[in-house]
Amino acid sequence: MRVSSDLHTLAGIDGSLSVDGGSSITGDLLQLDGSGMVQPTLVSLTADSFVRSNAAAINYESMDRLEILLGQATDQVIINSTHVGETTLNTGGGDDQIDVEATNGPTVLESGAGNDDIEIGALAGTITGVVGMLTIDAGEATLEDVLVINDSNNQQPVQATLTSDSITGFAPGDLVYGNIEQLTLLFGQGGDQLVIESTHAAATVVQMNAGDDLV
Repeated sequence: MRVSSDLHTLAGIDGSLSVDGGSSITGDLLQLDGSGMVQPTLVSLTADSFVRSNAAAINYESMDRLEILLGQATDQVIINSTHVGETTLNTGGGDDQIDVEATNGPTVLESGAGNDDIEIGALAGTITGVVGMLTIDAGEATLEDVLVINDSNNQQPVQATLTSDSITGFAPGDLVYGNIEQLTLLFGQGGDQLVIESTHAAATVVQMNAGDDLV
C-alpha cells in the first residue's frame, strides 16, 4: 500500500489514518512517500505510528515492511522504536538530523545528499534498545556526515568489535555503517572491552569513559 499524492507529498493526509496489514504472509508493504516535500519536516516514528509535525498520525500494524521517503529539505527524525518487520527510511537531500533510540526489527537508514547528523541513543544515552540490526548509509562520501553512537549512560560492561563497516557487541543488534565522514563511539560506565580490527578511511573517535576498560 502506498500513501502519497501525485506530487509525492503527504500534505493531503489531514485526518488520522490507520493501516492494518492483516494476517497475510505475502509480504505486506506500507510505503509513505513524501519524497516531493520541499518544507523541513519533523518526524516521530514508533513501532506502530508515524507522525509529522502539524499533521495527524498514520498508524500501522501487521506490516512486513515499512518504507518512508522524505524530501529534499532539512528534516529531523526521531526513531523511538520500529516494528518487528523491516523498516527503511530515506531522508532525501538536506542537512538532516536523525536520532535512533530503539529498533525491534531490521532497520535501514539512508540519509542521502547533505551534511547529515545521525545519533544512536541521543535521548537515553544508551543503545540497549537497538535490538534489530541497524544499517546506516549516509549517501555521498564527499560530504560531512557524522555518526555518533552514544552508550554513555550504560552501567553494564560491553564487549564490542569495530571494523571498517560494522560494530558488533556494542548494542544487542549489529550496527553496519557506510559513507560516514566521522564516527564517534561513546562507551558507558562499566568495564568495557573494545577490539578494533579496522577502521573506515575517515575519522574515528572512541571515548571509553569510566570503568576499567580494555582496548
